[in-house]
Amino acid sequence: MTFLVSLDLSFNHFEGTISASIFSNLTLLETLRLSNNRFDGLLLFASFANLSNLEVIDLTNNEFEVDTETPSWVPSFQLVSLDLRNTRLNQNYGHVIPTFISKQHKLKTLSLSYNALQGSLPSWLLYNSTLLMLSLRSNRLYGEIPASS
Repeated sequence: MTFLVSLDLSFNHFEGTISASIFSNLTLLETLRLSNNRFDGLLLFASFANLSNLEVIDLTNNEFEVDTETPSWVPSFQLVSLDLRNTRLNQNYGHVIPTFISKQHKLKTLSLSYNALQGSLPSWLLYNSTLLMLSLRSNRLYGEIPASS
């Protein structure tokens, strides 16, 4: 499967943990959709660090915890769409908004809804000039909405 460009396993009944080694040979992968299954365990976003062609990630509605902060890393990809709704995002790091998003300069759609995210809204998130859709519904964000620059 080293020539795989798109992997869509959405809306099935898959379960269990996903090993990071699955992604090591998928270097041409552009689209990854694992949404609406029963995957569990911990999924480290750093597993995708070397997938330089990755443009779309959809991990919505699974039972795993998604960790975007460990270890500290810089992605080689530029996403167009990121959907992490209801993924138990960054539970061990205070439910923070993923910091790697600040380095995504092609991102058009971003959904981080239903993750109990906490803290204030970073200004880099609201003033990303490429975003067309941003959903932060049902989180625990607080403070002021940053003024435009």
